[in-house]
Amino acid sequence: MVGRKVPEETRREDMLRAAYDVAARQGLEALTLRSVAARADVSHGTVIFHFKRKHELAAALLDRTLYATAVMRVPDAVAQITRPSERLHALLRSEMDRLSTDPRHFRLFLEYWTIGVRNAAIRRKIRLALESYRKALATLASPLVTDELASRGRRATEEPAVTAEGVASVAVSLIHGCALQAVIDPKGFQALRTAAADVTAPISNAGRSVVSFFGGIGEGIGDYWRAGAQNSELRQQLADAQRELNRRRTLDYENQRLLALLGLARETNDEVTTARIISSSFQSPRRLGTLSAGSSSGVTPGMAVRNADGLIGRVLESGRWAARVLLVTDGASNVPVRSVRDGTAALAVGRGDGTVELRTLEVGQNPFRRGDILVTSGSGGLFPPNIPVATVTGQAGERAIATPIADPARLDFAIVERIYQPAAAGDLNAARPVQPAPPVAGPPQAPASRPPATPR
Repeated sequence: MVGRKVPEETRREDMLRAAYDVAARQGLEALTLRSVAARADVSHGTVIFHFKRKHELAAALLDRTLYATAVMRVPDAVAQITRPSERLHALLRSEMDRLSTDPRHFRLFLEYWTIGVRNAAIRRKIRLALESYRKALATLASPLVTDELASRGRRATEEPAVTAEGVASVAVSLIHGCALQAVIDPKGFQALRTAAADVTAPISNAGRSVVSFFGGIGEGIGDYWRAGAQNSELRQQLADAQRELNRRRTLDYENQRLLALLGLARETNDEVTTARIISSSFQSPRRLGTLSAGSSSGVTPGMAVRNADGLIGRVLESGRWAARVLLVTDGASNVPVRSVRDGTAALAVGRGDGTVELRTLEVGQNPFRRGDILVTSGSGGLFPPNIPVATVTGQAGERAIATPIADPARLDFAIVERIYQPAAAGDLNAARPVQPAPPVAGPPQAPASRPPATPR
């Protein structure tokens, strides 16, 4: 028995339903003639017979989407309500419930909206559909506006504060806004539905009509934009104040450092010059720095380099306008130090990793404690005594590890001091006289040897 042939309109409707299922589940990008054929369980040629190209299928699906999202549905129960305010309230609730129950309709509407930004034909279709939607709502809102004008004693020829078209525009925004919330945040939309019941409820019994409510929305939007402009101005003022505060803090910090450096320069008697620290290495094995002063300023190799915090290092080599500094953390640096706590002497040897190792004169002992401060001892003749050098931060068996107090990476200026030589800089008249050694007549003589005994 031959089966009854399916009408072409029915087959076309089946394929549109299949296209809607594909687009709703996977988006418009996944909408192809073959995917629709597979979903509708028909051949690829059958789909091509009804829709020659993909854009024809997408255009037909747009009509279906706009019919679901931008065509007014007035249920019989709503149409039978005689009071205009209650009828509008019931219609708004009905439309919000209809669009939010199945968010897939509005999700497709948003996809077409995005494409319509660049596609004039799709944009025109969406605009016409929304205009028709607003006109339908304006027709229902018109009796409401008329009643409001009559209750206020205003003539129809006067320009009303709120028009039916204005009420319809706000209503469409409210309906589509709730639908958008249902798409993006379904859980949050449940709370929004409860709030929407209060927003759309008729309040004429309390002395205000729905028209007055929408008029208040207009004023509220104006206040919102005015508040937004004021907030933007206040944010700009706050940003300007923050920049000024940062500038003042920077100047205060700079003044504190310069004052500390000035005080150090006044206390230092052997200052050669004050120079800027141009750079310092912290990633290479060598720990070196560069000063913006050289031999033209009296800087020579061996001079101590320090700042208000403590010892930075010593001049390794000097050019005409710049000098290279061997930092205390370099592996070739050795600084005689002593502990402030008990005077224990040690040698601070750079480790090349930003720290120094303390080596005491007595093997097998580690007299240092965490937090001990070490200063230069003055031994060796290079560094003046009592310059802060490092703080003990850890112990490893017989060794103690310390971190330099002065970090050249955070410093701008430094003072170069002369080589510390107490004996050479002292008064010669105050030196002890040297006792001369007694004269030596000649080398000592060996005792005479006895002749061998004669045997008997």
